Amino acid sequence: MLAGKHPTGPLDANRAGRVSPPRQLSSTQQSDPTAAVVRLATPAPTVPAPTVPAPTVLGIDPGTRVMGYGAVTACLPVPVFVRAGVIQPRKTNDLPGRLAVIAIELEALLEELHPSVVVVERAFTGRNVQSALRLGEARGVAIACAARSGAMVVEITPAAAKRAVAGSGSADKDQVAAMVMRMLGLVDPGGPRDATDALAMALAHALQIAAPAAQASALGRRTPGGLR
Repeated sequence: MLAGKHPTGPLDANRAGRVSPPRQLSSTQQSDPTAAVVRLATPAPTVPAPTVPAPTVLGIDPGTRVMGYGAVTACLPVPVFVRAGVIQPRKTNDLPGRLAVIAIELEALLEELHPSVVVVERAFTGRNVQSALRLGEARGVAIACAARSGAMVVEITPAAAKRAVAGSGSADKDQVAAMVMRMLGLVDPGGPRDATDALAMALAHALQIAAPAAQASALGRRTPGGLR
């Protein structure tokens, strides 16, 4: 071998310092080839639960000459006013014509408000026969329209609505109207009480819906580790 010449073969052990030794995997990597991937993985982001909107409740005070309606949302701590009014066909229309107008107007209202629940006054025996028949015809139109819209139909008596709103099943229409206005923060416009009677129907059911949620919220605030 010529002096000063380097061998042309592979580097010998004495010259190993010029070459990095093969990289050795750690014991963790050797035993678990996926360990490096696992360590690089990041936790999945927390997706907040979707907010469920409060249901809209539409109350109906049925009648063939004047049909009152009132809508609220079943929010906490108290329901929120949406809309109220009356459907009033022309007096010159005969009964079938009035029922047709009521059906058309009510279907348009249901299409616009999309209520989850429609509350209709339940028939009771305190009326005379003729009034009971007319009420039944108007109730039938309201129930059919509500069912066609996909809303759940609930029937309650006027006394139950009065108890829920005014605290007494024998409260008169003006007392009910005053409590409805107070609960919803509205100014009483006066006049016929068909709309406020309908709002009382809606409020009675909305309060029933909201009560379990309010109790659960209060329990969460009182329980250690619960909602704050």
